[in-house]
Amino acid sequence: MFGTNFIMKEAQYLISLKKTTPERVRDTWKAMGGLTCSNDTKVYFKGMIYKLNNEDSELDGALIYCEQEYKVDSAEKQIEWEMIQTLDDLQGLVTFGSGIQSPVFKLIMTAEELASVKKIPVDTNYVPFQDFQKETFCVVIPDKDYHIIMSEAGVPFITEDELEFNKQQIINIFIQPVLEKYWTHFPYVKQEAVGRYGAGQPFKILMPEHAYNAIPFYTVGAAGATSGSNYTNALSFMRTEMMYGNMGSMGSNSRWGSLRYNKPVPGFTGGMAYTSMALDANAARQGMMNYFRREAFQKIVEDGKKYITGYTSIGGYLNVKWLMCPYDWNLIEFEDLVDVRKACTGNILQNIGLLRSQVKGDVPGNIDYSLFTQRGDKLTEEVMKKWEASSANYMHALARGGM
Repeated sequence: MFGTNFIMKEAQYLISLKKTTPERVRDTWKAMGGLTCSNDTKVYFKGMIYKLNNEDSELDGALIYCEQEYKVDSAEKQIEWEMIQTLDDLQGLVTFGSGIQSPVFKLIMTAEELASVKKIPVDTNYVPFQDFQKETFCVVIPDKDYHIIMSEAGVPFITEDELEFNKQQIINIFIQPVLEKYWTHFPYVKQEAVGRYGAGQPFKILMPEHAYNAIPFYTVGAAGATSGSNYTNALSFMRTEMMYGNMGSMGSNSRWGSLRYNKPVPGFTGGMAYTSMALDANAARQGMMNYFRREAFQKIVEDGKKYITGYTSIGGYLNVKWLMCPYDWNLIEFEDLVDVRKACTGNILQNIGLLRSQVKGDVPGNIDYSLFTQRGDKLTEEVMKKWEASSANYMHALARGGM
């Protein structure tokens, strides 16, 4: 819907580079230090390329890209590279068993492909990733809230590696859609004062970033009136009519008569005084104006940019309430935080549970991911019912000038 689109990651970039200029993949590895790894390697740094040295491995001599930092904290957890197998060489997917892809390592060049560029001299002046756009987080979320959301998915007792999604993917794929759903029900409202427009005068305004809808409205303020008016605010007209007639301050005029502060004759009801009659006439005129008032408003897209356009049959000062979907967690209302966390957790559990439940569940030691989907369904249904019941009142209040 909105936000940053997914951009190619470093490993994917290098794999695509291999199709046209494979020597550049080799040059990138050299420019980054020409690192190697084996079963004795204890620390693997994120974003680095390693040449595998293990004669017992089918990928011996291949270039491996590390997508996230990995540290061996005991001899039992050291990587046994002879166990690695290729799942999909086009995407660089590898596995260490059970057909589950490794979220940490990607195969970017086999030993045979590396040998094929051996005759091409290494370009020592080459600077890697100059034309590469790095993938970014779609949502700005504090670590505290992220860990609260992930706690029900078993993290840190189950590592993110076992879930097959790293933090960046979890935020971009699972948390971002929940925020979009939340801001659809309860939009972040940003009000903008645009300027004065006369009756029937069209407007065209560029929608700001993350705005998906708008509520334009007119007001008659301290300086807001149609051109040629001899009063400057909504009450000035009444003050002028009642207090300053054709014959001076608080004098009489042909329409209203003079202002009187003396009490009426006892027992005299007064009937319909001139002042009351004039006020009723003004009310009737305003009612006719409201009845015949016409407004037009629509959203358009020109050259990839969104605009709102329209006009009204009255004049005044144009204001716009922008309904926005910002990707900043800190803008969520405090009273909604618990529900948003629940919805995010539910979406993560649903998707990961559905994905992993496709693997045979009768393997000893495997996690029962059906519990993920059951819990995820419950959390999501609970929050969505609440949001759907509340959002109608919110939108009505917003449209009527509240919020």
